[in-house]
Formats: sequence, structure tokens, C-alpha cells
Amino acid sequence: NTLLFGDNIQVVEFDGSTEIGQCLSSLCLKLGIRPALLSGYALYIDDPTTKGLQLLKGKQKLCDCLYEWEVRQRDVLRGRVSADCNATLSLRMRHYWRHLICNETAMERSFLVWRMAEELVCGRIPTSPQLAEQLAALYAQLSYGDAPAQMTEEQFAFITKQFYPSKMLDVACLKSLSWSELCGMGEADAIRVILQVLRKWPLFGCHLQAAGMRTSNERKVFLALADTAVH
Repeated sequence: NTLLFGDNIQVVEFDGSTEIGQCLSSLCLKLGIRPALLSGYALYIDDPTTKGLQLLKGKQKLCDCLYEWEVRQRDVLRGRVSADCNATLSLRMRHYWRHLICNETAMERSFLVWRMAEELVCGRIPTSPQLAEQLAALYAQLSYGDAPAQMTEEQFAFITKQFYPSKMLDVACLKSLSWSELCGMGEADAIRVILQVLRKWPLFGCHLQAAGMRTSNERKVFLALADTAVH
């Protein structure tokens, strides 16, 4: 299985000779995404050692990657690997090509919106409390459709956890959303508006990598890796 955005799963068929590039091409075709060279997507596997993601290269065989994962997992757990311990393959955007966005497919825009939700929650996209609330309302419309007469606590908890900057929750008095004002907005329109708003940020689509400063160990900074430069 391959993990997409959220908890969505796509089944992948493979045999002993299947290469990562073949698997990636098959996934893109099934999902309605342009080929990897144009869409910028790549396959990753969870790394038991670092708890992060490891990029898989096109010529690697999928079986070899899974075997290497099992070896690392066994080393981490000192030989104890349970039957329900499985590797997770993730389809994620590796490159964001600004000059090719005019050819984006509907599925790519959908994936991009959900990826940006993760960035919003982590606080990697600068927003004001007002903008964060408006974006959360748009994501609520995207997730649930039209707002109910009264939002449940479960819905409110899900929306704030999945779409609102976690650091702002500690200081913001977020008691309501302007969700009801979006009544009648369809999924495609919600995605379009979210992307219109977020693309105004100059570093939209960049890969943000945490870094440190030699002069200050306490100050946290990020390197923004774009298709044309490093910021």
C-alpha cells in the first residue's frame, strides 16, 4: 500500500523485478497525475532509524527497498520485529515547478492543497489569525461540504487539528469559523480559492528544511529550497 494525503491509501501491485520508477509511473497514471518529471512527485519510505522519510530512486527495485527497511527495522528493535510492523510508502511532491503549474491536473491541485494543510499546521506558512481562520473555514467546506446548523465538537476539533496552525491555538481565541458563509461552494472552487490565497506567499511550494545558525544555537531557521534558488 502507498500512503497518499491524510489517511488515503492506494494499493500497488509489484513483483520481484518491479523498479521504483515503474511503480511511480503506475501510481501517477492511476491517480490522474502527470509523469513524475513534470509533476515533481516521488516515492518515499519511512526510515526506522531517523523516523523520517527516505527518498527512493527510480532504478531501485521495490523488493530490495523493502528488504533494506526490514534490516534497519530489525537493527532498531534489536531483532524483534512483529508481524504487524509494515513499511509505509508515501507519494509526496519532491519538486514544485512554478513554470508548469498551468498544466496541473485536478488531482495534483487536490494533493497540493492537502500538503499545504500540513505546512499550515506546522506553522511553516506565515498567516495572521484572521487568514488562518478563513483558510480553516475553506478546508472545512472542502472536507465536509456545507456547514451544519451547529458545528459539533468533533468537527471543530478535527478542523482545528488538521487545518489550523498549532502554535496559534495556544494564543488565539478561536471559538467559531466563517464556515457557514461558504454555503454552496463546491470542492473544485474551495481548492481553487485556497491555492489562490496561498500562492501569494513568495515561498509557496518550496521545501523547507530546518537549519541552525553558527552564531546562535537557540535560533531556529529554515532553508527554503525552490526550483530556481535557495532562500
